[in-house]
Amino acid sequence: MNRKGTATEEVIIFVIFGFIALGLVVALFTTIVQYNSKATEWPLETQAELVALRFVNNPDCFAASDEVNGRIISNSIDISKFTEEQLKECYPETEVRAIQFKILLEGEQKEIRTPEYHDLISTTLFKEVLVWENGRFHKDRLLIYVQEISAGGIF
Repeated sequence: MNRKGTATEEVIIFVIFGFIALGLVVALFTTIVQYNSKATEWPLETQAELVALRFVNNPDCFAASDEVNGRIISNSIDISKFTEEQLKECYPETEVRAIQFKILLEGEQKEIRTPEYHDLISTTLFKEVLVWENGRFHKDRLLIYVQEISAGGIF
């Protein structure tokens, strides 16, 4: 009778240790997964900067281009393209839009914004730009107000 009681106690102890070991493995796995997801998360400023680069470097957005040779002028704005309609083409609603923008040309006091932007600023980016207007360039500062509408980000 003592032998059977000892075997039953050993099984119970092994089952308890099995649950403890399983719990430790699950906890370790969860910790590793959470660490990896945080380690690969992009800060909002970086996400916004990557999206905003297209505004001043892509002729399909606002960037000026040389009509003779087709060269794109980096960090430039063609004032004739600086419209909300062009912004919709440049940053279409079909994209994952976890970030909304209000873009202000400081010297021109001209502002455009994405449709879902509501004056709750998460961060602001500043860019020195050349503005193409009336056949010549002049310097201006572009203020890009960024609003994060999704905690998950876009990347």
